[in-house]
Formats: sequence, structure tokens, C-alpha cells
Amino acid sequence: MISTIFRANPWLVPTFLFFGILLSCLMLYVARRRGFSQPLAVLLGWAVAGELVATLYPIHAAAGATETCWVNRDPFTPLLTQQGLMNIAMYIPLAFFAVALFRRPALIAASCMVLSATTELTQAVAAHIGRSCTSEDLVANSLGAVIGAAAAILISKRREPDDARFRILNKQDFSRAAGTLMGGAVVVLVIGSMTVTTVLTEVSELTQASSAQQEKARKMVNEIYGERAEISSIQHMKGEGGQADQTLVTLEDGFLNFTESGSFVTGSTLAKSLPGVENQQLKSDDDAIQQAESFVRSRFPWALAGSQPMVDPTVPGTGQKTVGWRKRVEGVLMPMRMDVVVEPDGRISAFTGRNEPGPATPPAHAVTVAQARKIATGEVPTGKFDSSEILVQKNEEGDWETRWAVNFTLPPVESNAEEVPVGQQVASVMIHANTGKVIDVNYGEIPN
Repeated sequence: MISTIFRANPWLVPTFLFFGILLSCLMLYVARRRGFSQPLAVLLGWAVAGELVATLYPIHAAAGATETCWVNRDPFTPLLTQQGLMNIAMYIPLAFFAVALFRRPALIAASCMVLSATTELTQAVAAHIGRSCTSEDLVANSLGAVIGAAAAILISKRREPDDARFRILNKQDFSRAAGTLMGGAVVVLVIGSMTVTTVLTEVSELTQASSAQQEKARKMVNEIYGERAEISSIQHMKGEGGQADQTLVTLEDGFLNFTESGSFVTGSTLAKSLPGVENQQLKSDDDAIQQAESFVRSRFPWALAGSQPMVDPTVPGTGQKTVGWRKRVEGVLMPMRMDVVVEPDGRISAFTGRNEPGPATPPAHAVTVAQARKIATGEVPTGKFDSSEILVQKNEEGDWETRWAVNFTLPPVESNAEEVPVGQQVASVMIHANTGKVIDVNYGEIPN
């Protein structure tokens, strides 16, 4: 997983080195002026650089500000995940070196908590960094700060003479820590209440996969990516709200997720080539179809049966192509589908498949396309009609029904020159194709 992150973000290490050198030099200057330990000051500079780069480096430059903070109802379960442990580990050296240098454990721990809260808020309101604001990160960072501060206290108590052992702990330090924590909390809460939306969410617990699940995962990895693919971890996620359980496989250069029944599978890879797929430069849509078919034919043959391929640009202007297979019955789009992303050089980089044929024939659908468009226009009166599609989906009870999806483009959002340009605003109206009832209206944005 670490190598995947570095490959996808080649400027991550240079950025860390730049800020590490800059902050360590700054801390070294302060240490010389104040008479602090110079080695500890340099190490603290590097620890701060690690926190800043790890949390604020832009991993998705095209992403807008989420303006949302996710708060898990269970604050402790995420600490046991791989991400949670990494967040704990990130703040241990930060607090350890700061306490060893400044000898203010309570104040340092409180300051680290405020720093983490500020970082999470920044991730929610800052565009072009592709990060998310979550409560589990704050809890994990805070725990790491406490562990780091406690470790520094223990080492200090062992090295200091008996008459100086407890000078590192004093009422003034705790008083300043309380003030810092309360003041920081007030500022973050006030700014957060004006800039972000708080959303309560349930924890999707990742657990270690069983031996049978691991064996199945390895088999699927070999079939899709080849025997040379290296697995970093295999985890199991319990499905919630009627959703199927999933196995999540992290590779050295990608990932693979699939349900136990095999009805859903998705993955990506940075590998230069895959078995059975000979890379060739894309000159036409037919070339993209040929590359995608060579990948799908031996791995997901069910996707080719009775379906027709179609090609669309994945991201306009990049040369990426998405080849999709869809199956229609009586003109209605059935749920089974397969999408494969092909790079300009012919490399397969991502795929998503759903092997769910659905009913033999589409459920009743009396509403015509003209009627569906009229109903949808009433929901989005300012929108300009773009397209419509009749398809089969499951409702909340798990029963199949036929629906109309009617899509609109919306008028551009007024903005001034100082604002970040927004993409094309769109809306999609989902209508029951037999009763005409509006099921849902979704708004979104297509990046420019």
C-alpha cells in the first residue's frame, strides 16, 4: 500500500524533504537562541513536516472542498484499523520530541489535539487536496499525542536525578493545557459550524479475513492480476443495511474488492501490463474495445454474453477510455454490467463489474419516455434536458422494478474571478416506470 501511494503521488517525498529541511532549520535556529537541545529540535522539525505533508498534501488536485465532517457513532473501533494505527503512530513522535524539548507534556498533548482538529477542519474546507474530515482521525491523533507525551515523561523520569524527577509535571502546565484545549475547541467549533456540515455515520468495521477468505482472495488476485501480483493485506468488511459482505485486498500496486458471492467486483492497478493483455497505443474506440475485451474475456466472460460494448472518454482530454458492456431486454437496461478503464497506451488501469442478471423480463413499465420527461421537468424546472434511460433496479424492499432515469444540466453558478471555477452542475430524476412516482432527485457536478 505504501508503494502504491508513492507511485500515485511522485511529489510526496520531495515535498516532505523540502518541508523537513525548512522546519528542522527553523527549529535549529530557535534551539540555539533559547538554549534547547539541537538534535531534539531538528527531529521535532521533521516530525511536524511529516504531519503536515501526510495530512495536507494534495492527493486529488481536481477535488473540490467537501465541506463535510463525518462523525462515527463508535469512536473506538476505527482505532484498530490499519488507517487508525497509522494515525496514532503519526502523532507519537510529534508529541514525544516536543515534550522532550519543551518539557510541557500536558500543554504539548493539548496543542497536538488542537492541531489535529485544525487539520481535519482544513481538509473539509480546502479545495484541490482530496482529503476528508473524520472524527476517527482526530481520536487516533489525540491518542498518539498522549502516548508520545507519556513516553517522554517516562524517559525523563529515568534520566533525571531524584530531586528533579517530577519538575516536568506541574500545575502551571496543566492550567495552560486546559486553556489551550478549551480555546482551541471553541475556535474550531465556531469556524466549523459556519463552514462545514456534520454527518453522523456508522462504522464499517474491517477485520482480518479468515483463512478461507484469504485463500479465495489470493485465487482471485492470481486470476485477475497474475501470479506476480504482491498482496499487502486482506481484510473483511461486514455488510450493513442489507449490503453484502466484502473482501478488501490491498496490493503493492493497486486494490481488489469483491463480494463473497462474486456478484460485485472492482479493482485498479498501476501495473505496466496484465496477463493476456498486450498493450498497444489507442488510435480509435475499436482499439479500446479490443484491449478491454482481451482483459474481460478470460476473467469475466459473463459480461460479454448478450451485451454490447460502448466507449466513452473517462476524463475528457486525457485519452483515457471507459469501455462498458450493458445488457438490454425489451429496450430496458438490465442490472448486469461491466466497465473497464483503458489508458492511452492500452494499459488496463481499473474495472468494475456487477454480475447480477436481474429478472428474466423487466417488471411492468407503463410510463412513456415523454411522460417521464414531463414529470422530471416538474422536479427540475430550471434544468435543460440532457438524456433519459429506462432501467431495472432493486427497491428498498429488495424487489426488482423498472425505473426512468432522466438527466438534466443546470444553469451555471454565478461566480466572481476570485472563486475557484466550478464544473457543470447536473441533476438526475429517478421515476417509477409503472406508477410515475418520483423516487429520488440527485444533484451533482461534472468537473471541468
